[in-house]
Amino acid sequence: MMKHSLGFFALLAMMAVPASATMQCNLTGVPLQVSSEGLAEPLGAILLQCGGGPPNGVLTGSFQIFVSRRVANSLTETGNYLGITLSQEFPGSIFIDQPATIRPLGDSILIENFQIVMNAQGFFSIKFGGIRAETSQTTQAYLQFTGNQQLNVGIFYVTVAFPQSTLLATHTGAGAAGLGPVLPSPPDFNAMIAARVPMATTRITEGWAHAFVPRKGNDTNGTRIMIRLSGVPEGAKIFAPDAVSGSGTIQPTQSGDMGSYPTSGLYAFNPVTGSLLMSRIRYSAPDGSGGFPAFYPNYVGANSLAAASEADVARGTPYLVYETMDANPSQRDTVQIPIWVVLPTDKHVTPSVIKQTLTLAPLSTEAGSVTGAPIPRFRPAPIASDCALLGDCAAPYFPKMTVTQPEVNEFTAPAGSGSVNGYFLLHNTGASLLEWRVAVRLKGAATGWLTVSPETGFNNRTIRFDMFPAGLPVGRYEGEIVVQQIGAPTGINTEAVVPVYLNVTPPLPPPIPLPSITEILDAANRWPMPEAPGSLIVITGTNFGENTSITIGGKLARIVLLTPTEMLVEVPLDVATGRAEVVPANSSRPGPVTAMDIVPIAPATLYVLNSDDERNSEEHPALAGKPIQVFVTGIRGAAQPLSLKIHDRYLDGEITATDQPGVDLVKFIVPDDFPTMPSVVLVCALPAGGGEAACSHPKDIWVKEAIQ
Repeated sequence: MMKHSLGFFALLAMMAVPASATMQCNLTGVPLQVSSEGLAEPLGAILLQCGGGPPNGVLTGSFQIFVSRRVANSLTETGNYLGITLSQEFPGSIFIDQPATIRPLGDSILIENFQIVMNAQGFFSIKFGGIRAETSQTTQAYLQFTGNQQLNVGIFYVTVAFPQSTLLATHTGAGAAGLGPVLPSPPDFNAMIAARVPMATTRITEGWAHAFVPRKGNDTNGTRIMIRLSGVPEGAKIFAPDAVSGSGTIQPTQSGDMGSYPTSGLYAFNPVTGSLLMSRIRYSAPDGSGGFPAFYPNYVGANSLAAASEADVARGTPYLVYETMDANPSQRDTVQIPIWVVLPTDKHVTPSVIKQTLTLAPLSTEAGSVTGAPIPRFRPAPIASDCALLGDCAAPYFPKMTVTQPEVNEFTAPAGSGSVNGYFLLHNTGASLLEWRVAVRLKGAATGWLTVSPETGFNNRTIRFDMFPAGLPVGRYEGEIVVQQIGAPTGINTEAVVPVYLNVTPPLPPPIPLPSITEILDAANRWPMPEAPGSLIVITGTNFGENTSITIGGKLARIVLLTPTEMLVEVPLDVATGRAEVVPANSSRPGPVTAMDIVPIAPATLYVLNSDDERNSEEHPALAGKPIQVFVTGIRGAAQPLSLKIHDRYLDGEITATDQPGVDLVKFIVPDDFPTMPSVVLVCALPAGGGEAACSHPKDIWVKEAIQ
């Protein structure tokens, strides 16, 4: 691209105009409003009027036009510019094109091989037109002449184009979820509305009056817009009208989700004013070029615009291209384009948001004279909303984000503890589709202690936030959950803030480990066996301590002796017979449950004392004819008297209570005729309430014959 300073052109003008020049000229321009997105926009005409020349003289030579942006006219096979003209004014203010060679010369336009005939007063007026250029900025043209006559031009540059956005637009999004409905047949406007097919709407408005221009002259197309859709679920189909009519027609197309009743629209040709009509372009290239109109109007009578058809698809992305077929150059029009999303009926679609990207078309990134490139063409550019122009930015048919603050937003947790969570509600209290994202903003140096879920979504949702005190020192922490609307149809994204406070207190003492039972054994023989109410049992396991308690059958049991791995326990007297759960606990924190069998009586001999209170043994035998003391557990529910068997004799014994938990005493006299010998003693009993007898395991004893 060639850029020139005014000083440089002033120097050119001085070199071209000697002091003896007699023709005085005035250079003017007719600046056009053009698209700021355009890469090949038409520039306004350049008018040169000169006087003081020879009567009926002939002007020959060459003009060179420098444009401040890159010239974009196509070139012919011979290398000449296509569409640029040199015309002369004749009486009646009629400009007639003159033969000339117009070709590029470096970064300028060279016009030569022409003859301009002056009138009888030595005056002529010529116009340069048809120039196209990239127009992202205000565009100026500079004129230089070399030839048989010197032309004195006071101001040799003119403004020929002012850029402005061609297009304003507002989208309402669509959410896709679930199944179907079934595609109507035929899939026209009214059938789609009746079937309640999910719909999005694109509303477009001209950036200025007559920004949308029908195809004309050397243009390859009229003003086109292209809508590309993302987020379309697999198997879904996109449909749109074959044609839409704008606000100046007898019945504009209305989708029904922007505050008006849905109607497909009617178009009637008005040869005086024109009215906005846009047709779908079928089978266009992915850049929006080529293809053919799906709808050609009948220029007699009203045209119904109810027909609809499926979108074109490129690389999995559906897209729609609409071209201006008719327009009213004197007013700024707006038009709505409904877009239907037909979901599959055989596969459930998980919730997704279908988004629209709107651009002018054809799209290109190439400025300048590009062989075979469409005219006009446009670069991708962001599109501003038209709601401010139309005065409906606050309309109820657009989404409105409302955040309900949580009931509690200040939390307390000890350092090192697990996560703490809270919730708040996010609502769309308007219409259409509300998209949002949620982020965390923390105050202070601490990071990572606050998270949210989910971070993105649409419409109504409960938002969960989690706080993590585990890695935080004692103190107070402040954060904010920022909820932002995204992709608002109006371009105005609202924001809400949820404050969150976390007070981290000193850590709690480490938790007492849970007790666990390994085995439940009889206290007399350390065998696993059924036990009776009042029996002494041994429980082995882990993590037993001073805060340990134990329940049997839901009854709190007495712990007689305790070590970290073993306890001597008295079975509660009021425990029910049958299968009983045994539950250890440390400071009321229960450990794993074990089970044992409870029977009415379970005699078990703990130890035997002789009459002198010495423990019976081979070294200390019981004397025949003397009393012997048998200490037994498991007989609290036994009937009196008990039956004892020593050697081959059966004896009766009475139960005597002791001050030891779970232990009862049974005394009997060793028969006086027993010789010195080892023997065994068994304790047998009947339940006091009736039932089967039970005996203890044999207990070894030693007897010494009586001294004669």
